[in-house]
Amino acid sequence: MNDKNSQNDIVSWLWRYGAPMIAGAILIADIYITAKKLQQRSKTENSSMYAESFSTDIGDLDIGVNLNSFLLKEKPKVTFNDIGGLDEVKEVLRMEVIYPKIKSELYSLYNKKPGCGILLFGPPGCGKTLIAKALANECGPNVKFIAPMISDIMSRWVGDSEKIIAAIFNYAKNLGECIIFLDEIDSLLPRSGPSYMKRIKNTFLQCIDGINSKKENLLIVGATNAPWLLDPAARRPGRFDKIIYVPPPDFQARKSIFQIHLKEIISNGMLGEDVNIDELALLTNGYTGADIKAICEEAKETVLKQALSQGSIRPISMQDLAAAIRKRTPSTLPWITEAIRSIKRYKEYEFYEIINKKIRADNDASNS
Repeated sequence: MNDKNSQNDIVSWLWRYGAPMIAGAILIADIYITAKKLQQRSKTENSSMYAESFSTDIGDLDIGVNLNSFLLKEKPKVTFNDIGGLDEVKEVLRMEVIYPKIKSELYSLYNKKPGCGILLFGPPGCGKTLIAKALANECGPNVKFIAPMISDIMSRWVGDSEKIIAAIFNYAKNLGECIIFLDEIDSLLPRSGPSYMKRIKNTFLQCIDGINSKKENLLIVGATNAPWLLDPAARRPGRFDKIIYVPPPDFQARKSIFQIHLKEIISNGMLGEDVNIDELALLTNGYTGADIKAICEEAKETVLKQALSQGSIRPISMQDLAAAIRKRTPSTLPWITEAIRSIKRYKEYEFYEIINKKIRADNDASNS
């Protein structure tokens, strides 16, 4: 009887106090194990992960990341010929980057030196990344191309981001001639931000300044949809001092894009005689290449549905394409609206002039 009462007392005590104590013990053990893992990480990560990174010496930098993930395994194969339109952008890049390499003697006569930083800006989906990849090919077979992701650079460990930036620059220097492409550069060099972002930003700008002072064969190409969010200090001479607008396709480029996406339809004899490519290009001012592709697909789908439901086959008409255009607003419209608002807010009127000049030129070309 007494034993039974004792057992009941123990059960009652465990019921009241045992569970919290056990939970507390588990929590303490979990914290201890986590702390040991973090301690082990700091000791071993640099030796194992860094050793697996690459054989090129990048200096005495102690970072716990695999920089191989930042590098393209293969140089992009795209060239300027693979990109429809953007003729003005291509010509500026030839003058600023390509000709100084292949016509170096001529440039030396006039003491014209290439810059070390180019900023590409414009609406999403207009080819900024594609043009940067093509630039690497146009510069010749010896020019390497690396494209770190901003998310890879922004480490959660304090101080690591600065080390990663320095490591990338050191690695690029060891490659010889190299293009470093950074998409969404405004995330790395923001106009404002917390103190740790200022340290990261300063490290990056110091690395760019070092390229100029040591005359390294490096070119930094940054791309952004929102250049007004970029720290103005990044646009000082010797940094991102060449700003290039990558606009939506102009009139001639839109014509080419329609012809590309309707090419098979034309060869199959399924494009109506009433379809006017010039008129389609006029109706799609401000549309991106992706928008135009979607318009063509929409028109094809409309005719296919009729063929399946009614059993009659007919060519795609101008009316089909015009209806598809009316269903889709230009994807650049929200960007332009936001651009104008932000330019006024930050008083970055330089960008307004660049955008407005291109819009006027395209309108003039469309009306001529």
